[in-house]
Amino acid sequence: MKENLILQKITVNNYEINELFNYLNQDFKSFERLPLFIIRSALKKGILNAVYLTDGQQVYGYAIYQTVPTYKWLHVLYLAILPEHRSLGLGSTIIKLLNELTDKGIILEVEAPEAGKNEEDSTTRKRRVQFYERNGFNLNPDMNLKNFGYHIKMMSNINLLPEINWLEFYRVLYNRVYGLPLGSLFIKNIR
Repeated sequence: MKENLILQKITVNNYEINELFNYLNQDFKSFERLPLFIIRSALKKGILNAVYLTDGQQVYGYAIYQTVPTYKWLHVLYLAILPEHRSLGLGSTIIKLLNELTDKGIILEVEAPEAGKNEEDSTTRKRRVQFYERNGFNLNPDMNLKNFGYHIKMMSNINLLPEINWLEFYRVLYNRVYGLPLGSLFIKNIR
């Protein structure tokens, strides 16, 4: 694992956003992420933030997140280590550094392992959950949603989550990013 790694906030200009989108397109298929124009708009408005995991010379990974109003948690929408740097402990490093941005905790979503398209997909999803568990996250049993048709579960490293209506919470959270009240249409409970 490399030492002296930092999170460098990206400058919100078209060049930097396009560079970030090159990485995002490499790691997330278009149907696995928000449309790029929505992410671009939310970055420019300061709703979303993006950081690179870097040593000042080379980019090793990135994260896109928002700060949750009221609770001041970080809501991580995308986190990835570049393919050539995976399996070196850098995923744990970026999580550690993201934790240093907040003393309130982090929430994020994972695709539900039981909703995998096939055995390989389910195994990949289970490995993601296990990775986050090794890094101090737990599945929230009260949050089981579909977001644009994807079955997702929430994980957090927050010791005591408040008792809230998670469906409404996520609708409001994503409506901030969308810039429109689409959460009410596309985020649904699964029971």
